[in-house]
Amino acid sequence: MTDNTDEPMYPDLVIPVNDGPEGNAMAILSTLRQGLQRRKMDHGIISSVIAEATSGDYDQVLRTVGKYATIEHT
Repeated sequence: MTDNTDEPMYPDLVIPVNDGPEGNAMAILSTLRQGLQRRKMDHGIISSVIAEATSGDYDQVLRTVGKYATIEHT
């Protein structure tokens, strides 16, 4: 059995992300939050995920989102 740590927790949750500087971090995080809420994730955990995502730059947002959802580059 292999452990694929690159697979997000919810691979069926797809977050569209614009490539380039037009990527809107707040829209990305809003979509992630809504998706996690639909999957009945605890609100405290969702808040922690969002805090982790906003603790750095745009790349930090994408790294954090990628832990929980599939990122679809548009």
